[in-house]
This record gives sequence, C-alpha cells and structure tokens, in this order.
Amino acid sequence: RARALQAETLANAENFHQAIDVINSLRTIYDTKMHTKMMCHAYGHDHCATSIALSATWHNDLGNSSEIEEICEYVVQDITPLLNKKDVLGITQVLIAVIRTLKWNGHAEEKRKLFDARVVLNFKMYFVGNDLKTPAESVIRPMLLLLKICNDDQSHVRQNRPN
Repeated sequence: RARALQAETLANAENFHQAIDVINSLRTIYDTKMHTKMMCHAYGHDHCATSIALSATWHNDLGNSSEIEEICEYVVQDITPLLNKKDVLGITQVLIAVIRTLKWNGHAEEKRKLFDARVVLNFKMYFVGNDLKTPAESVIRPMLLLLKICNDDQSHVRQNRPN
C-alpha cells in the first residue's frame, strides 16, 4: 500500500517515469488473488489496484501505448473481478482510470460495457431497493451520461470520417 501511495505522490508531482518504476516494483510483489482480498478486508479498498489502474494514464501521458493495453487488460481481467462487489465506490475509482485511458485510445463502446458490468450491475444488486447507501451513487448517473456522450461523439466521428 505504501508503494501505491508513493507512486501516486510521484505522479501528482508529474514524475511519471519514477511513478511507473514504483508501480513496476509493486507489481513484482503484488499477488492479485491474495492481496486484493486482504487489502479490501483490511482497508475497505485495494489502493494498489487503484494505483496500478492510474498508471495506465501515466503511460498514456508518456505515449507508451503497449503498456496502456497491458495494464488495462490486467486491471479489467485480473483485478476488478476480485474486488468486493459491494465496494461500488472502490470499483469506480479503479475503473475511472481505465475508462479515461480507453476513451483516449478510441474504445468508447468497450468502456460503457465495462462500467455497466462492473459498477452499475453491482449498484443495482446491492443498493437499489434497500436502505444501503454508497458515495458512488452521486457518480454513477453523471458517469453514464459522459459515457453516452463519448460513445455518441465517437460514433459521429467514425460516420463523418473522410474515406
């Protein structure tokens, strides 16, 4: 967890190369199956997962396209399925970095499906129709609107692209 926070601090100071080095170091010792569950149990959220996801945006800023795809795939396939399904806010935090990166790289439809499957579905399952609340509730509707706008915008660009 300390390395994750160190990486985020470095990135906030725009030291992306150093932040990525810290994330790469973290990933050598971070066992998704073991650590994600332990972090969620101890802290309520896996901060390492969030930092790893954020590293995709740092790679994007540096133009490292192959690393972006690998990180997004890793986060979506290996990390998010293991996060606590009731931690809709934590899942949202992890996915926002991936969604931003996918948006910049032209995967509009994919990001909408991802948000629906990992956030909206869990929100409906655990929070709609009962007295439970989540801070993510205030983010879901605006995020869905932004994803729709991005998808519509990308469709418009594809349709109007000269041959």
